[in-house]
Amino acid sequence: MPSSTRGRSVPAFFGRVDPYFAVGFGSVLALGVLFTVVSAHTAPPVHPERMPQAVLTRLRTEATGQVMGSRPGAVRVVEITDYQCPACATAHRETWGLLQRYAAAGAITYEVRNVALPGHSNAAPAAVAATCVATVAPGSFWSFHDLLYATQEQWAGRLAPQPTLLGLVARVGGDSARVRACMEARGDALAAGVQQAFHTAAAAGFPYTPVWMVNGKVVLWQDLEQEIRAAGRDSGRAG
Repeated sequence: MPSSTRGRSVPAFFGRVDPYFAVGFGSVLALGVLFTVVSAHTAPPVHPERMPQAVLTRLRTEATGQVMGSRPGAVRVVEITDYQCPACATAHRETWGLLQRYAAAGAITYEVRNVALPGHSNAAPAAVAATCVATVAPGSFWSFHDLLYATQEQWAGRLAPQPTLLGLVARVGGDSARVRACMEARGDALAAGVQQAFHTAAAAGFPYTPVWMVNGKVVLWQDLEQEIRAAGRDSGRAG
């Protein structure tokens, strides 16, 4: 027999539902809907074999960043990085010494490409500062590159990171006044390029950092040295 609620007839079942059960069931239902929505917008990274070939070829072959080492035929190491990314700082700390050693020996060329992940608001300003250092004080670039990671916690969370970044320029012996002028004149265009670099990498299946490639092969940074050695054996260069 239906029961009445405020003059409207409803099934008796609803009159006997435990209110705590109703709240719990509603919460589970809401979480399920939320999970479905989030899942629909969070696709896993594309496997390299399924990437758009034109984009992947461009990503693997074009030189778009700063390069250490220039010996013809050397093993080519490319890193796609975000200066504000903690995992990138860890990878840098663990690989920096071997990269310098192999580049100095002529075994590799190492290219760093800067991107800015969504939510990393200071990655682009850091990359702009690095590009300006490379432009006006190229001899200071790699020291500045290294220092950005070492001091990441000092500038990554600032609302206005430029004064801190310019202070780092001075620490590596760069001309901070000329770097500031470069950042003011070219900052917007350089930042747009950093953002576009992320979209290019994401289109190739890399919506994350760091990404490492050895002679075009995507590798884990933890395996970097053995991959360089393997590639060197194939080319007769790295030992």
